[in-house]
Amino acid sequence: MSLQVSYTKQLIFGLILLVILLLVIEIIAIIILDRNDSCYVGLPLSGLYPQYSDNFLKSLCNDYKSIIDYDTPYKHLEPNQKTETVNINSYGFRGIEFNQEKDLNTYRIILLGGSTMYGLHATSESTTIPGYLQNRFDTETLDVNVEVINAGINGASSFDEINSLNDKLLKLDPDMIVVYDGGNDLVNSIKNENELKSWPNETEHFFKKFRNYYKTTQFFEYLDRIFQKKIMNDQGISKSEITEDVIPKKVEIWKNRWTKACKQNEINGIDTVITIQPYLGVGNKVLTEWENMIKKQYNQIDVSGAFPLLINELMEMEEICTKTIDLTNVFDNENETIFYDLIHVGDAGNEIVAEEMFKNILSIIIEKNS
Repeated sequence: MSLQVSYTKQLIFGLILLVILLLVIEIIAIIILDRNDSCYVGLPLSGLYPQYSDNFLKSLCNDYKSIIDYDTPYKHLEPNQKTETVNINSYGFRGIEFNQEKDLNTYRIILLGGSTMYGLHATSESTTIPGYLQNRFDTETLDVNVEVINAGINGASSFDEINSLNDKLLKLDPDMIVVYDGGNDLVNSIKNENELKSWPNETEHFFKKFRNYYKTTQFFEYLDRIFQKKIMNDQGISKSEITEDVIPKKVEIWKNRWTKACKQNEINGIDTVITIQPYLGVGNKVLTEWENMIKKQYNQIDVSGAFPLLINELMEMEEICTKTIDLTNVFDNENETIFYDLIHVGDAGNEIVAEEMFKNILSIIIEKNS
């Protein structure tokens, strides 16, 4: 009997020690992540938002990291999420709620893209590219109500966009699809549409939510990133994904996907606008000190040299799609810092891109509704 009690005490004592150990690691994780997180440190230093406090910029970083997303069967967001600066609606898109069935006098535009379209580090819903575009149409006197939907998903490439489009976006009866592509298609691994994986199960849902409340997992991920960068000289993108023989294949796949979509959308009466997004070093923008530093720091994963391939294909797609727009020169006249890294920009950059989009698609909408 006493032996059984002894074992019970040892078990309880062991569990207490384990809880204490996990608590200590969690405290260490919180402290180290708070002091060394690249977003916490970099966003204030970039100069993108001199008008905002460091605490507010830190909240932008936290809001981005806390949003739950999934990779399978294609990249998508968990619906119904809300932070201080981000709202994910019931359809799993960033922005306000909308009705699936649009009003008769509504011209619906769906914007597709990765984190640049989603609005990584945008200070609000209204300062994303779709947000600025919606505001621009709201101030224009038109015979139709233009509704802009932000279908940008962090990390999405044309594989994810096409599958999202066919799976649920076409059910929203869009009048126009605007695609904002470039960087992700060049660096993401090639995926086959015929090999879609299953949807996330309940276990995946649980652990995705759990990691927002327990930072130890993120701490070990942080240590792994440090090891990969400092020891293995790995910047997070496999060099095999951006070699001279792989890049042309990716560009061809990208072109074929959207060429097929443009033809199908034309049959369904949907305008399709394909754009190539800006990228640091593509175009003639004079780089600031911060942008030059970023250019040198990430030179190993810089794919700016591959953008002419995308632009050449874009010119050929002009005859098939409703319109194509090369946005790589959109920041040429800007002297201030626009880029946070190789591809992401702040509010000012989002507004410039939205204005250029507006100028290019306005005539399509007017002609369609005249």
